Amino acid sequence: MPCPASSCGGRVGVLPPLVGPITFRVGEEERYWHTGDGGLYENQGVESLLFVFLKQLQDKTARRALIISFDSSLPFDVGERRLTRRVEPFSLWNYDFSRIPGIMEQRASTYQALFFRSLQLEGVFPDHQTVRLVQLRHTDAVWADDLSDIPAVCRTEDPPLNSPTAVVERIAEISTRFWLASACDRQLLQVAAAKVVAQNQPEIVELLEGRSATRPSW
Repeated sequence: MPCPASSCGGRVGVLPPLVGPITFRVGEEERYWHTGDGGLYENQGVESLLFVFLKQLQDKTARRALIISFDSSLPFDVGERRLTRRVEPFSLWNYDFSRIPGIMEQRASTYQALFFRSLQLEGVFPDHQTVRLVQLRHTDAVWADDLSDIPAVCRTEDPPLNSPTAVVERIAEISTRFWLASACDRQLLQVAAAKVVAQNQPEIVELLEGRSATRPSW
């Protein structure tokens, strides 16, 4: 969210959920832009927003930029856990081909983070007091050791949720859908989302108020 030099007022830009491939004509010219899903390269759209805000900072129409990324995707390590617990061998008919683009996405995301962090350390890129990315992941919620904070509907699950690790694994394996049949899954995600926002609130408020911090952006 850019903070304009004159105010920190409340306009929020929303990107329409376009799914490629889509072709756009460039004005009245006989030229076309062909767009597609860039998920393998950058699945969250953070880099595109970053460059929009950097342009505003360069033009001095903003003082600071804060990007909050809500990542509810299926964590990559869920696939690893499933692989290590699998007894049957793979064949052409039962191989999970989603692991291939998953590996590509992980690699691209890692290099992206290293690249931008290196630019910050070299002074080429604005520091984390000027531009900051806060990533909120539902799997990062911290649960009480006695599990007093899990929803009541989840206390009779089979297999039981008997440790914070078991709760995190259960949440990580929930597929992103518009509807979840399990009442436990729905409430777990709601509680996890509230926890993650609360855990990151001090950092977000800190940047908006212009106070210093030590946590890097990337």
